[in-house]
Amino acid sequence: MAIADVTLDEIEAVAQIGSYANDLVTGRWASSAGLDAIFGIDAGFERSTEGWASLVHPDERAAMVAYLTEDVAARGRPFDRQYRIIRADSGEERWVHGRGRLELDGSGRPIRSVGTITDITEQHRAQEALRASEARYAAILEGTAEAILIADAATYRYRWVNAAACTLLGYTRDELLGMRVHDLHPASALPTILSRFGEIGDGRISEGQAVPCLRKDGSVLFADIRSSTAVVAGAPCNIAFFTDVTELRELDQALRRSERNLAEAQRVAAIGSWEWDLATGTALRSEELHRIYGMAPGELAATTEAVFALIHPEDRARVEASVRAAIAGGDRHELEYRVIRPDGRVRIIHEQAEVHRDARGVGIRMFGTTQDVTDQVTAEAERSRLAVAVEQTSDAVLITDLAGTIEYVNPAFEAVSGYRRAEVIGQNPRMLKSGRQSAAFYRAMWDHLAGGRNWTGRFINRRADGSLYQVEATISPIHDAHGAVGGYIGVQRDVTALQAARSGLASEFRERAQV
Repeated sequence: MAIADVTLDEIEAVAQIGSYANDLVTGRWASSAGLDAIFGIDAGFERSTEGWASLVHPDERAAMVAYLTEDVAARGRPFDRQYRIIRADSGEERWVHGRGRLELDGSGRPIRSVGTITDITEQHRAQEALRASEARYAAILEGTAEAILIADAATYRYRWVNAAACTLLGYTRDELLGMRVHDLHPASALPTILSRFGEIGDGRISEGQAVPCLRKDGSVLFADIRSSTAVVAGAPCNIAFFTDVTELRELDQALRRSERNLAEAQRVAAIGSWEWDLATGTALRSEELHRIYGMAPGELAATTEAVFALIHPEDRARVEASVRAAIAGGDRHELEYRVIRPDGRVRIIHEQAEVHRDARGVGIRMFGTTQDVTDQVTAEAERSRLAVAVEQTSDAVLITDLAGTIEYVNPAFEAVSGYRRAEVIGQNPRMLKSGRQSAAFYRAMWDHLAGGRNWTGRFINRRADGSLYQVEATISPIHDAHGAVGGYIGVQRDVTALQAARSGLASEFRERAQV
């Protein structure tokens, strides 16, 4: 059964895809209505190699022409490249993915190529936004002064650690990534630690105080550890935030020992198309759709029942209701739901479709596209987990744009500074200045950051109530997907109490020495 030209045009419009045939000898090419819509061209457009090149973004034109002539035409390689175009009708910049195969003459020379062009602008923008978001959260977690270790929930092996964890424990990153939870704690503490490790789940947070940890040099440090779960690269993991309380614990022990010899202190797009004949209940499906369902082309029966059987039982009624509503008069069906492949793997798909009606308004066909969005959904869930982790960290975090305007602060910042989030968004961090740092101090700091490097140091800031507090701060540039600095992340830890404790103990010891 063949799909009529009008059907192909409609499918291409929904899928934002077009097709072409290119005569490599004459340099002339023909295009489908879908491709014309993507390029913004009409019947009068010059369909030649030069005409195509004029549509390619100026920054990529030379490279794309060289790719077509030298790699594809000269070497006989398939065309497969993502690039930018400038639409002929509107001047709008769009991203497309071109794919094509070559046809050869009797002597093996390429004479013709046929293929498709897909408008991937929205996927590209979403991927860029996701990469920027992931880079932002990764920079926050990497730059925080709090040690963070992420361990695989099944194997107990560490999958990711930040620089603070390496500094805290004395290991290199590669050394820690070759270790398990068992390797960082004394044997006597392992039963309790592993039991707590296995109990974390369903978004719950586990807190352990003054947990003994082993440094590389064999010494023992004590850390307050807060842990929660997250999915990292598809694997369930435990994210642990280590706060070193060794010094506080030792200060507390020293104070108790001086009175009674003191005691101890304590203490994170592939797309398939389909057409459904509503009268016969049969469907035509693309090869990509079969692959999305985990089947070989042609393996899936042409009946609608065969597809509905793949839908996750918990989602089936919702999908059927959406389809019925579209056929009954809603025209459009768009839904995200789960399918179960024959091998048992669950995938998340996003489906959109439209109903074609006859002159009487009766639905006769439904055609649409199906996209596997499992990776995007998983990545977004991971990003949300990281966002929750940043919100929960005890370090104050603020993010500014390149001009220094504050765009984000976390709850810990509000608690430390006394300012509410609404009071500081849109302001400059200089509102926290206490006047205790010189102009030269700030010049040196900005000179360091201008070189693309992290800056670490101490500030004496002023709270909303006018009182002063001291913080240990790390400021890091935020790099976009092209490597350019787009803003800064500041991570601050309030050390006012620690400094006061040190001063108090020093005074106490001096007084006792005099006695």
